[in-house]
Amino acid sequence: MALDLAPHGVRVVCLYPGAMATHWGTWNAADRDQPRRAAPEDALPPEDVAGYIGWLVRAPAHVIVTEAVIAPIRERGWP
Repeated sequence: MALDLAPHGVRVVCLYPGAMATHWGTWNAADRDQPRRAAPEDALPPEDVAGYIGWLVRAPAHVIVTEAVIAPIRERGWP
């Protein structure tokens, strides 16, 4: 998709968000078959993910991001 749309000035990024706190509860997509609930304090607020998406949209033309993983620190095994 990125190659097809690049001539039109459209960038394509595949974004993988980790555990997010939403009004549906806190969900972790790490295991799609057996979704597990993350503790709210271990989840990203939606504003953090939206802010990162905003950065991707405003990234300079000379920057290419093809894939991004954004996850709360605790989800990735950090203290």
